[in-house]
Amino acid sequence: MGGSARDIELERDLAIRAKSSMAAFGELYDLYLTPIYSFVLRRVGNEKDAEDLTAQTFEKALLSIGRYEWQGISFSAWLYRIAANNVADHYRRRKRVRLVGIEEADFRPGPDDMAFERVEDYYRRELLLRSMQKLPAQYNQVLSMKFFDELDNEEMAQVMGCSRSSLAVKLYRSLRALRKIVLAEGGLEAEPFQAETAGEA
Repeated sequence: MGGSARDIELERDLAIRAKSSMAAFGELYDLYLTPIYSFVLRRVGNEKDAEDLTAQTFEKALLSIGRYEWQGISFSAWLYRIAANNVADHYRRRKRVRLVGIEEADFRPGPDDMAFERVEDYYRRELLLRSMQKLPAQYNQVLSMKFFDELDNEEMAQVMGCSRSSLAVKLYRSLRALRKIVLAEGGLEAEPFQAETAGEA
């Protein structure tokens, strides 16, 4: 997850040491267990599956840590990518999509998400979550990572395996699709939200 230069340096040091040290890997596990579990839970919607998939994520990370390279992708983004792939495999096996209910979502906008805070001035939290559930899975994923998982744009691009410019397009399209749903619900004035989405282009 995004953080200060000191936090990033600590993560880098732990990731390098974890190649040969279970103690270092254990520190990374303690650091990211809760964020990864929350990430998975929001996507699968039940605690048992979330626990199983989180465990699989760290098992795969441990087995693959020897091949991990810091260059190009942070350890946290690497973990999120493994978790996202596990969730995708889970749904392919189940052949279904489970949308998390409003009461299960943990909404925690980051301090830098000023645009999102301005959007919130125009509609209730419940309307936002209900509207997001009607989005295509990819759009829901983009907005969830941005506003619920608090990933920065670099981490989001790494998790999704795309460039930052491509991510900007995905984010813009996701916000635009969300705007249409919210407007259809009659919960938002058109002009202010148009300004927010246009700013993401």
